[in-house]
Amino acid sequence: MPQATTHKRQAPSKAKRHQTLPQKLSLVMRDPDHWVCRIIYQDRTGKRTARLVSPIRWTTENQNLLALCISREERRQFAIAGIQSVELVASSDVLMGSPSPQEAGER
Repeated sequence: MPQATTHKRQAPSKAKRHQTLPQKLSLVMRDPDHWVCRIIYQDRTGKRTARLVSPIRWTTENQNLLALCISREERRQFAIAGIQSVELVASSDVLMGSPSPQEAGER
């Protein structure tokens, strides 16, 4: 007799953790109900910040990323070249409007 399976969301596999930045961002865009991203972003002035974002779409021929900044609850545009790293985070672990520890220090 076949056993019943549950549909519990699991952590990303090793293969997903080793994807390129655009691949990880695209994965989250395709499944926004289950994933958001923690990015390390360096702006034009060289300032590095950690952001929790929900990617929306690529803009300007894939040179920029339009995303919802979770803690600020507003859309932001990020230059792909400025995104230093991307970590997948289960969306069920995120509370909208809660700043990350790095963002809390910015205010």
